[in-house]
Order: sequence, then C-alpha cells, then structure tokens
Amino acid sequence: MHLLILITRYPYPANSGDLIYNAGLIDMLELDPNITISVHCGEIQPIDAPKPSGHSIWFFGEAKSRVNDFSSLFSIDPRTAHRCHTEIDIQNITALISKNRYDYVLISEASAGRGINRYRTAAPNTTRFVYIAHNIDTKVRVEAAREIGSPIMRPFVLLDGKKGAKLEQRVLNASDCMTAISPEDLLGFDQLIPNLPKLVLKPGYSGARRNERIIDTYSTRCAVLVGSFDWYVKKINLLELVKAHAIALNDGKVDFKLRIAGRMPPKLFKELSSQYPHLDLRPSFDQIESVINDSRVALVLDRLGSGFKLKILDYIFARVPIVAYPHSMAGSELRSGIDYCGFDTVEDAIVGIQSLIDNFSILNQFQNAAFQRASDVFDWDTRRCAFLSFLKKT
Repeated sequence: MHLLILITRYPYPANSGDLIYNAGLIDMLELDPNITISVHCGEIQPIDAPKPSGHSIWFFGEAKSRVNDFSSLFSIDPRTAHRCHTEIDIQNITALISKNRYDYVLISEASAGRGINRYRTAAPNTTRFVYIAHNIDTKVRVEAAREIGSPIMRPFVLLDGKKGAKLEQRVLNASDCMTAISPEDLLGFDQLIPNLPKLVLKPGYSGARRNERIIDTYSTRCAVLVGSFDWYVKKINLLELVKAHAIALNDGKVDFKLRIAGRMPPKLFKELSSQYPHLDLRPSFDQIESVINDSRVALVLDRLGSGFKLKILDYIFARVPIVAYPHSMAGSELRSGIDYCGFDTVEDAIVGIQSLIDNFSILNQFQNAAFQRASDVFDWDTRRCAFLSFLKKT
C-alpha cells in the first residue's frame, strides 16, 4: 500500500494537539512493513527541529510570509490554507500524485486540502482520497469568528471563517471517505454529509506513563494549561481563563498559581506578560513533563472548538487531575465527578480549583481513576488495525 499524507506543519517535536495527532498518525502507519509512506508538509523543515525517525519520504513546501496572509483576502480559501500551500506547492503535490500513483492520499486537516480538486484530476481512478478531520471546521470557524471582540476585525475574521467552512465542505465532497477524531464529531459530520463512509479515529498515546504519583505538599500549588495558542479560537479560550483567574485573584477568592505552557505569538506573550504579571508563562519547553509533572491540577476549559483535546492524554498519563468542561472531554471516555472534575463555566471552574487545590485525597482519587480508565484505551496499534481495515473497505 502506497500512501501520501498531506499535513500543514512539521510535527516534530510534537508539542501541541495537531502536531501530536499528525505525528502519531505517521508513526503508527510506519510500523506496518507493507505500507510505503510519503509525507508532504506545508512548511519548510525547521532548522533546529528533530528529523523524522521513521522511513517515510518527506517533501516540504515553500517558505511562507505575511504575503500569503494578505493574498488570502482575495482568495476563496482561508488564511490557514494559504499558509499551508502556495500555488507552487499545489503544483508540486499535483505532480507527485500524477507520477507516483498512490493508493491513498490522506488530507490531514482541511487546510491541507486547498488543491484537492486538482489532485483528484491528476490522480488515477484507483487513488482514494481520505479526509482526516481534527475538528469540524464548518462549525468551529464561523462560531469562533463571531466571538472576536474587535468590531473592525470581526468582519474579516468572519469572512475567513466562512472560507474555512467552505474549504472543508469542498474537501468532504471530493473525498472517498473520512475519519473523525471523536464520536461527537462523527455525528456532526453525519449531518453535513451523511453518505460519506466514516470512521472514528481517536488518537493513541505513545508518550511516557507515570506509573505512580502521590500528590502532596511537595507538588507545586498551581493549575496548568498546555496548548498551542496561534489560532484565534485557542486565544479566545485562553483569555477567558486568564481574565477569570485575574479577577478572582484580585478579589481575594483564589490564591493558586496559573501556568500557561505552549507556543504563542510574540504579541500574545507580550500582552499576557504585561496585563497578567502573576502568570507563570512557559511559551517553549523541550518535554511536556517539565511543565505538568509538578502541577496539582490540569485544565481543559475550551468553550469553543470541537475535536479531541490531545492534552487530555498527557494529563492523564502524567497523573495530573483534570478540571474541565464536560463537552471539552469529548472522546476521552472519562466521567465527570469520577475521573475528572467538571464545571460548566470558567468562573465556577476557578472557584472549584481553589476548593480542590489542597484536597490531596480528592486530587489523588481523580488522577488514579483517570489513569486506570484510560490505561488500555488509547493504543495506536488498535487504531492502525481499525484504520487500515476501514481503508480496504472503501
């Protein structure tokens, strides 16, 4: 079986959700000796990033600049798609597909599918196109755009969100089958395109597992949020959290530290550092364990956005108790009140963390229950078998 996988960004090191999912997808398929894999990445390979460890053949796109963002204003495609593929990139991918006669072309995220109609034209009739969805762009992009606070920027972001929704719909219509990252997302896609064959492809977990932990006074008295905050949807969720924490802190209702770890634009880092000097900001780190292992609580408070939150798995297997919105735990199979502590609003979550932060008995109950429930569920080998069986049926 010969596969071409189209991804938006270089996934190593895999330190944010989309990168973790793409790295896991590639790594799991490489374990099958009967599969030959080519990967086209929409960005150039970062100089200081680790090289791929597997046997896949890698191709990289052109370097992108702000010009690509500007050109998206006059295009039918969203800004993320222009950041992923230039016209030359699309021509190169089209040539790859025409020359190599792949059995399957996997489009991981809608933004990687900007040239899908041209790819289909260039491909032999035997090539099947598979959409690997990380969330439901059709829903998320437009909903999030309406949340933009600036009345000047809102129309532009809303227009870009609608372009993103239409791009996903073009990818769906041109695909032979698709995967959704959670059962909840699959139901959403069933409403958009009911006759397209679908599979739930939850992420697996191949990272470190902390076999034992006892949370006590030696742990750091903080709540940690790990993520990637480049996308405005993630920024909206982040700002809601830090504002609520700052208000409660100033009112004397809470006294725990809030740690934010993950890649963010320099402008956002400067803004947070200036407005919220009490935050423990970690915009870069080598190993995720270095920012979560000492924490007493981990957060999954994403009001906006669908899909599976990959950070959940890092939290579970590092044995850090989770505080979350129940809808943000989609696909995790964890139960509110048993495996994690659920709240409906950010204000309630902030107050709830304060009541939990020194309750070591409850914190240890949550971390142990989550670890035990997830231990045998998130296995990439199982995912690979199910995925390959699904492909062979399409």
